[in-house]
Amino acid sequence: MNDCIKLIMRSSHRYSTTVYLPHTLMRLFFGNADYMSFLKDIQSDKCFIKVENAESIKSYETDPTISSLVLLECLILTGNCNDAVHDNIQQFVLSDKSLRGYAVNYELNTVQDIEFAISCKTDYISVLRLSIQKRAKNVIAKHYFEKYTSQKGVVT
Repeated sequence: MNDCIKLIMRSSHRYSTTVYLPHTLMRLFFGNADYMSFLKDIQSDKCFIKVENAESIKSYETDPTISSLVLLECLILTGNCNDAVHDNIQQFVLSDKSLRGYAVNYELNTVQDIEFAISCKTDYISVLRLSIQKRAKNVIAKHYFEKYTSQKGVVT
């Protein structure tokens, strides 16, 4: 079932990037407008954009905040960002509590602001991933230690 869009974007600011956005989120950003046609029609010498339908599972494999920021970057680079869509995306990014620990300019008016917000979110995800890995390794080590001590008859 096609429950999300696949957005491929390439510009002078970014290598080719593919993000996935659920249709429910796109309706939140664009209202009842035909965003698929709109995104397919915007072309710019500053930015290559390709839009197609995708399976909903793909939207769970990517971070919705990063995907939304890439969409906003596309719209700004092509000069097709109206105030309502910008405000809707901005409000969605503001709702991401993980960015509150970073000095992000939430106005998100420039590509540099968007790139910085993306790098902050990527940093947060990587710190979170390392923390989860560390916890998992500690649980595994504890299990093996308890197994070892029970075999040797050591009281812990």
